[in-house]
Amino acid sequence: MIKDYLVIGLGKSGICVCDYFTSKNIDFDVCPGQYCDSNIQLARNYENIASKIFYEDELEGLNSNNAAIYKTGIICPGIAKTSKLYANAMRVCKSLISELEFAYTISKDRWICITGTNGKTTTTSLITHILNSSGKSAYSCGNIGKCATGAALNQKKDEYLVVEASSFQLTSIYDFAPSIAFLLNITPDHLNWHGNMQEYIDDKCKVFKNANENSVAIIDKNLLNFEDLYYELAKRKTRIFVLNSDEFSQCAFCKNGSLYLKDNSFESAICDASELQISGVHNISNSLAASVAAYICDCDISSIKKGLVSFKALEHRLEFVATVKGINFYNDSKATNVDSTIQALTGFADKSIVLLLGGRDKNTSLDELVKACESKCKAVVLYGESQVRFSKAFK
Repeated sequence: MIKDYLVIGLGKSGICVCDYFTSKNIDFDVCPGQYCDSNIQLARNYENIASKIFYEDELEGLNSNNAAIYKTGIICPGIAKTSKLYANAMRVCKSLISELEFAYTISKDRWICITGTNGKTTTTSLITHILNSSGKSAYSCGNIGKCATGAALNQKKDEYLVVEASSFQLTSIYDFAPSIAFLLNITPDHLNWHGNMQEYIDDKCKVFKNANENSVAIIDKNLLNFEDLYYELAKRKTRIFVLNSDEFSQCAFCKNGSLYLKDNSFESAICDASELQISGVHNISNSLAASVAAYICDCDISSIKKGLVSFKALEHRLEFVATVKGINFYNDSKATNVDSTIQALTGFADKSIVLLLGGRDKNTSLDELVKACESKCKAVVLYGESQVRFSKAFK
């Protein structure tokens, strides 16, 4: 007999789904992953609740006939689709979905979804801030704050769910169809998880998988696949806003130091870039994106401006920390790839920066980063496991 649900992985998303099933008295099984102390400890929280608990090796031997024994598997985004566990989950589940897809089955109304390699968290938070400061109800969730399942379960009437979606979460979606969907940018990242760059691009673009004439898509003109993506969305009659270009009938752009929004015959300046409390060229793009979302949600230009200029940098994202002996310190530790680090440097004058750079190495090309540091930095201090390869690149 085929069972209903298997939860694979007990990260934040998996725990959220298990708690949902528990609150609704819905029968489910759990596979926390490898048999190890941390997963055993997590599984103990559900040993009297879940019907069965299978570890990774047990799941592999669960069904030798390759016939699905679960209707639906909900898989944690930390489990790579190139992994053995993902393959085994596919084998035993008729349908394998992400927690984001599962959340969408709970509530399908007023979803705003933001993805991209960089800028997701700032844009998500900025949209939520503008909507709330304009008197509307909005809640950030997904890859930021509460998981999407918990947010969907507790969604208030007329509340927007503003969800930050990683490529991991978008890999396993099928019916997910946000009212407003963003693709901010794509640069090399997480290639060890996706397998290659094309798979990474394809998974990011799944945010538009179910876009139609009732949807709004916001895409950046600088995307490598912009023309193909624009053509495909136009063919589906999706309403498209283009960021960082003034050449389209529906777009948002920065010109002569001011942010503008255009919707066919309507065009308006929103604010001066100098009024923003978040610095860098990338944050101008993030502000344009958030402005479009707020406009689509019926916020007027004055309300959008009020929200933009009152928004402060988030923790770890070009966050001003302190001034010590005349030196300004900024925390940008969320810049975990080459492109986001380069973008952060644009917010400062040439040769004004001492950059503390290092940590875990993603093995992407460093050529562009070295060039950027040559023009923007007085010095670069290297540390962490990446310092040997980084040092060779800078030398």
